[in-house]
Amino acid sequence: MIHSQEQDAERSICEFLGDEPLDAVIDAVCNPATMNLAIKMVKKGGMIKTVGIPKSDFEFHLVDLLCKEITLETSYLYSEEDFIKARDLVEEGKILTKPLVSKVFRFPEAPLAYEYKLSNPSIKVVVEK
Repeated sequence: MIHSQEQDAERSICEFLGDEPLDAVIDAVCNPATMNLAIKMVKKGGMIKTVGIPKSDFEFHLVDLLCKEITLETSYLYSEEDFIKARDLVEEGKILTKPLVSKVFRFPEAPLAYEYKLSNPSIKVVVEK
């Protein structure tokens, strides 16, 4: 988990995934900082998926989104407060996440992880570096 107010989110992501532009980003925070970072990091023709509803309307770099021909998909699911509360509960040890993980795959095995999730009853399939 990256706390963008405590660390450089872009640097942390690049350290984990490398410097190549990303094919897709899931923005589960949906605020100006995360949206603009997603636009910056996604490759031309890539995709950004937002999940949840922001507290209010906000501006983001629409021209960059259009020039890079990025597909933007949206989904209403959770509020920012829901994610903050969930994060806090996990960090405080009040929610144990290990029992929720059905299987872990390394990043090069990501396609196998998707196949596994589609064909096996599972709660959470994790892909890690």
